[in-house]
Amino acid sequence: MKKYFTFIIIILTIVISVCNDTNATQTPIKQTIVKPIQQEQKSRVITHVTLTCYQPVEEQCNSDYLHTADNSLIDLKKLKKGELKWVAISWDLLYLFPMGSEVKITDETTGKCYGTYIVKDKMNKRWDHRMDILIHPDSKERIYEENIRVELV
Repeated sequence: MKKYFTFIIIILTIVISVCNDTNATQTPIKQTIVKPIQQEQKSRVITHVTLTCYQPVEEQCNSDYLHTADNSLIDLKKLKKGELKWVAISWDLLYLFPMGSEVKITDETTGKCYGTYIVKDKMNKRWDHRMDILIHPDSKERIYEENIRVELV
């Protein structure tokens, strides 16, 4: 055990001395010219999905239907006023649009823009390449549209 301890002490001493020598030879930060970092343009993620809608009710969700997959609480008053624009996403699309992502949903065929939504929930694993817009339980609206454009905002 003493051999390992001695070996570790020697290695640490060498590392510390090398670090001190490196810092001594560098120019102070104030004298260096810092070049601005050019931000890479965010790559545009676009795909086409089947768009449907769901309501926060036990029949369509689970027993804790007022909480989304990311544990956000659904405020039914805000949802009714249109202040919550949340969407559930199928599991196969989570790598493109992770939880918390903002997505713009557009029907390119009709030109209808559904708007910008935040990914807050996951759909049942049986669905692929789908998004579900969250609507109020009292809403009579139903959505089933294919080939809907979804773009990461």
